[in-house]
Amino acid sequence: MSFYKKNACPVCEKAFTPNDDIVVCPECGTRYHKACYQQAGACLFQNRHGEEIPPDEDTAQDTNPNGENAQEGETILCPQCQTPNPSENIFCNRCGTALRGPFRQGFGANPNMGQNPNVPPFNPFVYAPSEQELKEEINGVTVKELIAVVGPNAQYYVPRFQMFGRQNGPGISPNWSAFFFNFFYFFYRKMYAIGAALLVVFLASLVPTVFVALDMFSQMFPQYAQSFPFLTESFLRNVYVWENIITILRLTLMLFFGLFANRMYFSLAVKRIKKLKAQNLPQSEYQAALVKRGGVNRKIIGVAVLGFLLVYVGLMIVLSFSMMYV
Repeated sequence: MSFYKKNACPVCEKAFTPNDDIVVCPECGTRYHKACYQQAGACLFQNRHGEEIPPDEDTAQDTNPNGENAQEGETILCPQCQTPNPSENIFCNRCGTALRGPFRQGFGANPNMGQNPNVPPFNPFVYAPSEQELKEEINGVTVKELIAVVGPNAQYYVPRFQMFGRQNGPGISPNWSAFFFNFFYFFYRKMYAIGAALLVVFLASLVPTVFVALDMFSQMFPQYAQSFPFLTESFLRNVYVWENIITILRLTLMLFFGLFANRMYFSLAVKRIKKLKAQNLPQSEYQAALVKRGGVNRKIIGVAVLGFLLVYVGLMIVLSFSMMYV
């Protein structure tokens, strides 16, 4: 489906042949000769992008805006950096932007795409692997497979994965997101087992904090101090000691996972790829399975934050009421 009715390039108006190098506009599905598109600098119908294409304007091209029906041998233009990609790609080889289907939602095309034909908009700090690099194998999986399973921010992770594959060391690689955000990071990257374990440890470490909070409350409101008879001087002394010990342990865990989270993620990504590869799925289903099994989970962050707050408040309430009747 396209705004251009003819099965020809809208720039030169010449009919396509099987040997033509063709690119497809990711917004409206219009096909161009690659050289013609580069000469034009942008889709000729960009002022109509966002409009619904009426059925009577459907043509033999049968290419939808997300490029799912691009024919073999054609390329799909990345909506972010305008790099031509093979039609079977789900993510751009240059910047990692999603190219098709539901995976393309949420990443957003560059609204200024093609306005300056001499300077195509792209991010110079992204990972741009060559065709040879995409075929490179790391621990039995290819870079292309790793890009698909990582999804967003592949330009950060894949070079580090390559480093892990080329060295026999422990795989130390600082990850500040894992250091500061702890279990939230692991939930976001679908490393649920590690995230759940860290969440349990974190909640357990809050128990001394609850007693400290109760002590502060009893000092601020002396009339309620008799409600907490267990807050003796010796008990609070032990609580503060344990609080210091647990703080040191938490910082140690933060440092450990901050240094080794990338290595853990690499091992998990390789395991996921090999598990899917063993199923011998068709190539299109295999690529879609990699994206679905990998990537990130944004929704679980909100759930984790809400759950954390509910558990923390509930813990304080339960401890308060239980200790009042000791």
